[in-house]
Amino acid sequence: MNRNILSFAVLLVLSVGCAGITYTLLKNSLKKVLDEIVKLSSATSFFMRVLLITLFFSALSSALSVSFILKNDAANMEYVWKIGDGLSNVLSSQSLYALAFLTLITIIIAVLKRKNNE
Repeated sequence: MNRNILSFAVLLVLSVGCAGITYTLLKNSLKKVLDEIVKLSSATSFFMRVLLITLFFSALSSALSVSFILKNDAANMEYVWKIGDGLSNVLSSQSLYALAFLTLITIIIAVLKRKNNE
């Protein structure tokens, strides 16, 4: 039972770490683009917070959907594969949310860029 809990904790830490890394990689360039196009600091901070919350909630949601109910005599590699399976779910959901966010930001940029050019 302890190895199930430990494996679940490892998956949660890895999930939150992936969300943090993804946010860190996107933060600076997205902030520059939004500051230039939207020209409202409150809108920029809103979109940045929405991205952060979405990434963390999607990571936690995907990690919490994995059940660690392995037998006591299960090999260590089974726990590793279960963690890998959960991490795969986390990364795929984060990719989908990032794609949806990118689509939203692209639409906003296209509309506001056209408005600013007129």
